[in-house]
Amino acid sequence: MNDKNKYQLGIQEFNAAYVPQYQEVIKNKPWVFYGSENDFPNHLLTIYNYSPITRACANATIYGVKGKNFIVKEGDPNRIAMANRSETLYEVYEKLVVDRIIFGGFACNIVKSNDGGIAEIYHTDFSRLRAGKEDMFGNVGTYYYSVDWRGTQINPQKWKPVELPAFNMVSDEAPSQIYYAKRYSPMMSYYPPCDWIASLTTAQLDIEIRNFHLNNTQNSMMPSMSVSFLSMPSEEERDILMRQLEAKYTSTNNAGKIFLFFSENPETAPVISPLPNNASDAWYSNMSPQIDQTILTAWGISSPMLLGIKTEGQLGGRTEMLDAYNLFLQTRIIPIQEEILAHIQKLLFLRDKQPIHLGIEQNQILPDEEQSQVDIKEGI
Repeated sequence: MNDKNKYQLGIQEFNAAYVPQYQEVIKNKPWVFYGSENDFPNHLLTIYNYSPITRACANATIYGVKGKNFIVKEGDPNRIAMANRSETLYEVYEKLVVDRIIFGGFACNIVKSNDGGIAEIYHTDFSRLRAGKEDMFGNVGTYYYSVDWRGTQINPQKWKPVELPAFNMVSDEAPSQIYYAKRYSPMMSYYPPCDWIASLTTAQLDIEIRNFHLNNTQNSMMPSMSVSFLSMPSEEERDILMRQLEAKYTSTNNAGKIFLFFSENPETAPVISPLPNNASDAWYSNMSPQIDQTILTAWGISSPMLLGIKTEGQLGGRTEMLDAYNLFLQTRIIPIQEEILAHIQKLLFLRDKQPIHLGIEQNQILPDEEQSQVDIKEGI
């Protein structure tokens, strides 16, 4: 062997972290991909389900936007009793709120009457819809519905998308149509960005840090034992020895990994040098407040007290909490309520041919008695 090649240094390259991006991708399909793999809503749901601070922010926003019930400011209250044969209009509204907060938009399935009017209004899961390609005037005329868009790439026949026309008031069109509500976003024609999109990378980091601590607890990142045998048993015997040692010495109660070595004589036995702990767990822990603050900022929550989170060293009281909630109400909750109600009012006008003006009975952050006492002290 050439001495120059006797010892070679290998460098392990780590893959860059991948976070699904919000984008619209046009491929050779009738529908437009929602993300590069057409599964961006699934990524949002994963973040919502597994990032504690994100879930708390989302649930607080959903709670606020739902409110207690509708208020009919103008028009006949009986018109909001039922949206379809089994749900009240407020029950449909509650589902629309969840989609609007998590995905940034919402959709309804409009069932047309025989005369071309609106007979029933149903909620449609926003994450299961994909937009068809727009025409020369920028209008989307068709939407596609599938329970599992990932499954369409594996088994297209089983999860074949159903084509549904976009909502319109032409009487001879299909009886089941999709009313798709989204806000204008520059350079995006089909799918809306969620309000918390700026915190997605940070929320993903939040999840990964918790995974790191879980793995570190279940199985220490550094081996805690090395065992050397001055013999060379068969491969099957080596496997048996390894399983026996792992069963006895590694678990959550006996955290660690084992180095197992076999050598024919002491001269060929390995030399083990301990690796010091790089204190990465402490580094991750120090990042936690920054992560929480970034996510709170993206959600427009000025005080973690609204989520029941007590900040160390902070003196919190009812008045401070009410001030934070009122700010949250005015800057985040009410604008979203007005956005959704505008769409509902339009659908009710098209259904009943009468205008109606709706509002929301707001939730309050304190019980009635405590709220009243604070109001009296503040002269409200």
